[in-house]
Amino acid sequence: MKIIGKTNKGFILEAEIREVAKLIGHRYASDVRDLDVGTEIEVSGMFEDLADIRTMAADRDHVKATLLSIVERLDLVEPVIQNLVTEATKSKAKGEESND
Repeated sequence: MKIIGKTNKGFILEAEIREVAKLIGHRYASDVRDLDVGTEIEVSGMFEDLADIRTMAADRDHVKATLLSIVERLDLVEPVIQNLVTEATKSKAKGEESND
């Protein structure tokens, strides 16, 4: 991409079709068909989206660590709960036998 001119609001750029394709989120230049002179490309918005995604990655890592910690604790608690359920089932069964 090359700056070839300047306007009151910014610059006039010369860009190869492959550069424009990647800029607007396409992998190949052949995917870009509907661009013409005057087409606006909202680069600023795309940049903000990417910055947000980068921030979300850090948040995702924190959430992942929290969830793994919860799973570890559940693994510790599960046998205790299972024993309580087993004991309660045995007690209920004994109580029903004594009622017969």
